Amino acid sequence: MKVAIITGTRPEIIKLAPLIKELKGNSSVIFSGQHYDFDLSMRFFKELDLPLPDYKLKISKQSPAVQIGEII
Repeated sequence: MKVAIITGTRPEIIKLAPLIKELKGNSSVIFSGQHYDFDLSMRFFKELDLPLPDYKLKISKQSPAVQIGEII
């Protein structure tokens, strides 16, 4: 069984780090891109020695309603 782990903020990356490490190879990490600075968020993956996300949602910088619609 493969588990999807969805994260979008730096605090979530930190909180989910142990789970991502434990499920390595049996999970797909999906990054919602809530923070527009992708490099800043990716720094947390590198510093926590996590694999980079398998998928990154392409969310625009529009209103929250539009962003939610794009995520769905």
